[in-house]
Amino acid sequence: MLLRQEVTTFRGQFYRCEEAETVPLPVQQPRPPVTIAAHGPKMLRIAAGHGDGWSSWGGYDVATEEAFHAVTRRPQPPFRRPVRCSRPGSRLHPAFPRLLSAADPWQSVEYFQDTVGRYSDIGIDEFVLYWPQTWGEAPREEAVFEEVTATVMPRLRAGATIM
Repeated sequence: MLLRQEVTTFRGQFYRCEEAETVPLPVQQPRPPVTIAAHGPKMLRIAAGHGDGWSSWGGYDVATEEAFHAVTRRPQPPFRRPVRCSRPGSRLHPAFPRLLSAADPWQSVEYFQDTVGRYSDIGIDEFVLYWPQTWGEAPREEAVFEEVTATVMPRLRAGATIM
């Protein structure tokens, strides 16, 4: 409701809002896509019922990049392809969040391309990437970021395959 009307009043079981204003309203119609962070079966059902996409870090027992990749290759939870939603005609798309420090895509341009390529191969087509140097002091990260945004991302948006 907040994304579809300028003034919203809502009284629900757990929360309420009185004349909450949304100014300006979103440009996208009927609203911007909503991505829900979800990992377990209950949250995936909620995401499928209400979201347009989901994002997961892999789980509490995932501590390495290889373990994360192994989890995302498995059919359960369903990361391999879009999930059918309970809303007619809708599909829930997975996003790759970079929450593991081991999966730092800013190590090099080649490493970025390899990371995105590996996850693209298993059906992930959206990536949530943190600004360089979020977890460590690595001066090269900003240079890699600049190169990736200037050359790699435009090629990806144009449909080029990552090598």
